[in-house]
This record gives sequence, structure tokens and C-alpha cells, in this order.
Amino acid sequence: MVNGTAGLRAVATAEGPRIQGSPYFFAAGGYASHNPGATFTWRGSPYEGGLPRPDDYSTAWADELLDTIHRDQ
Repeated sequence: MVNGTAGLRAVATAEGPRIQGSPYFFAAGGYASHNPGATFTWRGSPYEGGLPRPDDYSTAWADELLDTIHRDQ
């Protein structure tokens, strides 16, 4: 059960167009990223059963997140 205004905002965000898939990471300072650090190529249309192929992973997203949080404090 969702209680309070913050909970209702979270539900509205989760159901809105900003969510591109899972995992989706939100943090203070407005940081939002779908599958942070991962890059991939689709092996076919996702609407026709195609699957993503992981190409690379970078941890640089963590530095970007920490910089964003620090800048906003």
C-alpha cells in the first residue's frame, strides 16, 4: 500500500514515461539512469522478440552520480 504524498509521487513516476525498463536508478539531485553503465545492441526488434546483447560496462556512472549529489548539497 502506498502512503503519503511521496509514495504517490513514486507510483506516478514508476508508471510514467521516464521509466525505460529495469533496472532504473533514481537518486538525489535529479539523477536518473536506465541500466547505469551498461551499453548494449538489440539483436532484433524488442517488439518482435529481439533481445539486447551487452556490449560494454563502465563504472563512470557512479562518479557522475556522486558529482551530481555533491553539487546539489
